[in-house]
Amino acid sequence: MSWSSSPPDNEISLQYNPDWASSACCQWGGDWFQTGIISSSQGCAIFTIQIYNTQSTLNVFRVDQVEPDCSLGYLNTGATWIIREDMHSTADSHIVDVYYSISDGTTTDSGYLYPSPTNWVWMKSNLCWCGVGGSAGFTTFTSAHGTSTIFSDHILYTVDPPIIISTAENSNMRYTSWNNVGTTNMYQYFFWPFQTLADPAVTDQFFCTPTISCPGTQSGTVTVQAASGFSGTVSLSYNPPSPSGLTQITGPSSLQVSDGGSTTVGVTIYHGAVSGLFTWTITGTSGSFSSSGTITINEYVCSGTRCPTAPSG
Repeated sequence: MSWSSSPPDNEISLQYNPDWASSACCQWGGDWFQTGIISSSQGCAIFTIQIYNTQSTLNVFRVDQVEPDCSLGYLNTGATWIIREDMHSTADSHIVDVYYSISDGTTTDSGYLYPSPTNWVWMKSNLCWCGVGGSAGFTTFTSAHGTSTIFSDHILYTVDPPIIISTAENSNMRYTSWNNVGTTNMYQYFFWPFQTLADPAVTDQFFCTPTISCPGTQSGTVTVQAASGFSGTVSLSYNPPSPSGLTQITGPSSLQVSDGGSTTVGVTIYHGAVSGLFTWTITGTSGSFSSSGTITINEYVCSGTRCPTAPSG
């Protein structure tokens, strides 16, 4: 294939990337487990494991192996690139090693890399032919074709790509077979597009007795802070605890946020009928992304004849 890539790296990579949202939810530590093969324009390859935390965006683990052979055949017709993530067993999906191979039909470089510790589990991932170099990374294919083959010794289920791609490296290349001319763009996506913040974290106490009438409501706010590159409508949902103590929080069903900006809306907090702490979750959602904040309603209710005359403390 004929291609060029963005400076200064001028490299091309095959990356096996899990879904970002699934990693934040369900991977060990909320980490994002990436494996890849990176080649220079001279066919000098590096095998890599790179693991980033989805919240802090920090690189928590990395190991690389520089291959001894350089071959332009690695970039030509008939070349084969392989990434295989090996699990303990069919009953234990923790990744114990990653096997890599790159071959031009005559010369083959291969090897294993080992994550440490072995707490990360295998997750559904997609293949990405990408440039290398952070937000500036892109690769232009002037003549390229090939087939991406995904296989497993376990049962696989076919799933469509998400409507909004949420892998940590977004690419406009297709998910499976590709035959394309043009530029494939890639950018690192090590941020969540927005944060949902709720205030107050804990309300003033609703103190309700036969002789002291507690206020019917208190006021709060919900703020959506957008990261650079995100703008649009964020839907808001107000989710009660169970039991809810008959407490309630109401507010707007959505808000608009500008690129890198923040929007704050008011919410109304209603007391309930029983004593306790009742934590409501306010969730902002846009496409496949969501972020939540909480407000805890602090309430004391006494209906007897020996109720205190003021909150304790």
